[in-house]
Parts: sequence; C-alpha cells; structure tokens
Amino acid sequence: MTKFRTVKQNGKKQVIPINERKGTRISRQISSNQINRMGIRNPGSLTDLGYRMKEPWPQRKEAIDEAVQKYGKKKTALKFSDLVRMNAHRPHQKEIALHDLRYVTGREN
Repeated sequence: MTKFRTVKQNGKKQVIPINERKGTRISRQISSNQINRMGIRNPGSLTDLGYRMKEPWPQRKEAIDEAVQKYGKKKTALKFSDLVRMNAHRPHQKEIALHDLRYVTGREN
C-alpha cells in the first residue's frame, strides 16, 4: 500500500507518494532559486528568441543564430552549457542541448 505525504511548496499544497526505500519522491524540476544559484543570467532569453528544444533542428538553428548575434558566441555557449547541466537527468533533452552547444562552439560532427 502506497503512503502519501502532504508537502507545502511554493505556497501550494501537494500530495506526493512516499517511496518505502528512499523516503519522499525526488522532484527533478528546478526552482527559480536554484536557477539563480546556478548563475544563469536572463533566464528565458533563448525562448524569447524562439528557441525550444521540442522544435526541429532548422527552427532551433535559426534561433541559435539570432542568439549568437545578440549575445555573442561566448555567452550563448555558456547558456547552452547551463542547459546541458540542468538536463543531466533527462538524456534526450541533454543530447539536444549538447548538439546545439556543439553547433555554437563549432564542434558539430
């Protein structure tokens, strides 16, 4: 039988299952406080330029080129390295971010 625990997070109450072996369920969603601690500047600036990981490569490439023009190659590469780090537990998204990082740095296979 699964046990549940009520947790208050971000001003909202959530009911989460308790794993018998590990305690509470670990959330992989990153909070805004963690983003600020990671040193990400201007979060969401890539999405403002039209970058979405779910989009196909040609549309992502256009958004990446705009980001390189606006922020420069170095800052754009830093943003993508942060995306790789944030998606460490999501292999598919990490591969997409790595591919885009390689494109920015010129090391694309």
